[in-house]
Amino acid sequence: YKQKGDLEKAEVIYKRCLKLTGRRLGDEHPQTLTALNNLGMLYLDKGDLDQAEDLFTRCLDARERLLGAENSDTLLSLLNLAALHREKDDIDKASSIYRRALEVSKFLLGTEHPDTMDTCYKLAECLYQMEEQEEAFALKKEELAWCRREKGDQNWSTLISINSLAIDLREYGQLK
Repeated sequence: YKQKGDLEKAEVIYKRCLKLTGRRLGDEHPQTLTALNNLGMLYLDKGDLDQAEDLFTRCLDARERLLGAENSDTLLSLLNLAALHREKDDIDKASSIYRRALEVSKFLLGTEHPDTMDTCYKLAECLYQMEEQEEAFALKKEELAWCRREKGDQNWSTLISINSLAIDLREYGQLK
């Protein structure tokens, strides 16, 4: 239903899934936490950011406690919570969470993994909004160098990275 755009029906199903999974497996079982995360994503899609934040925070807290900070499910929870704070325009909070997520991603996936580079780019975007341009530029340059190495100069992702960095540098007066 979510893919069809019927978010109300999807919400009913997600809530039922969460309730049944929690009852059958326990509130902190990994599948229950996945159901909790999925319901949070639905609320994010609906624009119910407070509900989404509550669910994402509960999910992250449980995953960190049960699985540890350096776990792929915990990383997903960090990224979802960071995206939510970015959506809420709480850039300070988003950048703090993206910074944590970047460290976990480097540890789990390596510095050259596409998901690590995506997190690097998102952190850079937040830092630029916070007027921490030097660090933002360094991260964007790191991500762009990776894009060029891995995808080539004609790849769509590389071109977006080039354009984004150029716009930021021009706005900051460093592009001539």
